Amino acid sequence: MIKCYNEIEDKIKNSISEVFWQTSVKKEFKNSVEQNTYYNVWLGYYLKYFPDYTFVEIQDNKIVSYIIGAPDARLFLSHEKDWIITSEELFFDFKEYDYYAPHFHINTLPLFQGNGYGKHLTNTFENYLKSLNKNSYHLVTLKGERNNQFYEKNNFVIKTTKLTTSAKELIFYVKAVT
Repeated sequence: MIKCYNEIEDKIKNSISEVFWQTSVKKEFKNSVEQNTYYNVWLGYYLKYFPDYTFVEIQDNKIVSYIIGAPDARLFLSHEKDWIITSEELFFDFKEYDYYAPHFHINTLPLFQGNGYGKHLTNTFENYLKSLNKNSYHLVTLKGERNNQFYEKNNFVIKTTKLTTSAKELIFYVKAVT
């Protein structure tokens, strides 16, 4: 069952953190400050500032998958001093960024992957953007990750790529709101 994050009980809301940590690429941190910053940048600030852009799949009173988004990642730069993602990584220098400003992240517990939750959540997010008269949206991910197949299968298109200073290739996927 998909619900907007704002519409679920607090005891269920807390299970979103379990999904976050089980699906997180980064598992080790120097200290709790670094760990909290990482959590806030990739989940916490989205829930704080844009909970209406968050949708969850609930099974047995627990969140098993979520999609979080924002109307424009640049908004975080003005709100949070510990924002650790660089403008380079967010493609703010991409000349068409404004057209694709809304963006999202999606995570599903490994046990529940491959069951269509990601597709349904992406469709729900897109319908929400449509209700706000948004034309398109984007996500950024690393080239060669398993999730590349998911996005391409769900009609996301590579608009541009770039190498970061750490020599990782980032992909800027876009999709029109239909």
